[in-house]
Amino acid sequence: MNEGKLPLGNTQNTYLPFDVRRNFGLNTFLENDSIYAYHFYRLLQNSKNIYLLYNALGSGVNTGEKSRFITQMEMESPHKIEHIVIENTSEPILQEPIIIEKTEKVLEKLNEWKGRISASHLISYLYNPIDFYLNNILKARETEEIEEELSQRNYGNLVHYALDELYEGKKGKIEFVLIAMQDEEQKVRDFIKKNGYTTPVYLLKEPLSEKFSIDVFPTTFILGKDGQILRKDEGAADWNSQAVHSFIEKL
Repeated sequence: MNEGKLPLGNTQNTYLPFDVRRNFGLNTFLENDSIYAYHFYRLLQNSKNIYLLYNALGSGVNTGEKSRFITQMEMESPHKIEHIVIENTSEPILQEPIIIEKTEKVLEKLNEWKGRISASHLISYLYNPIDFYLNNILKARETEEIEEELSQRNYGNLVHYALDELYEGKKGKIEFVLIAMQDEEQKVRDFIKKNGYTTPVYLLKEPLSEKFSIDVFPTTFILGKDGQILRKDEGAADWNSQAVHSFIEKL
C-alpha cells in the first residue's frame, strides 16, 4: 500500500486532459480517490485483524511513501496499531571465476576461429568472454523456442527453403540471385553452410536502383529477359507452389 498505488494518484488513462473532463462533468482523479477510499474502508469493516503492507524502500518510480490511507488511520483510528519493520537482508553470492584451460583441443578451435575473425566476435569477447567461448569457439547454440507467430528471420528461412527447392528444379532455365542486404560476409557464409543452401547468394556492395526499393524483408522479384519487373512479393510466400511453376513456364 504505497502512495501512488492505493489510491492510484493523479494518473488517468484518458486522452482528455483534466480541465476538459472537469468542465464537462466527467470523472477525474479527484473522484477516483473518493471511490478508492470508499472501497478501502468498506473492506475494513467488521474485520478482526487487518494487515497493511507497504514498501518503504525508494527505488525507480517507487518513492517508498506509505499510502495516505495508512497515515489517516494512524492519526484518526481509535484502534491499536502495531508497526512491524521487516528488513530484507542479503549477502553477495561468492562465485569462483570460470577458468577455461588452453588444452590442445581449445587451441585448435582458436586457430580455426582466426580464419573467420570479425568485429562482432571481438565485441562479444569484450562484453562476455564466456558467451564468446560458447558461441564462437564451441559453436554451442541455445535451443530455439517454438514461436506462436513467425519472426522475420523464420519468414526469411521459409522463403529461402522454397526458393532453394525451386532453384534445384529450374536450374539452367532461369537465373536465381539472392542478395544479402545488411549482413557480414562471414555470417552469410555460415548461414548458407548451416542450412545447406545451393542457391547463389550475393552481397550488396552498392545501393540498388529505386525500382528495387525494399520496405519488407524478405522481398522477392521475378524479372523478364528485358529486366522489367514481372512480379514482386513482400514477405513469406510459397515459391515452390504449382502456381509459381506455371507462372515461370509461361515466361
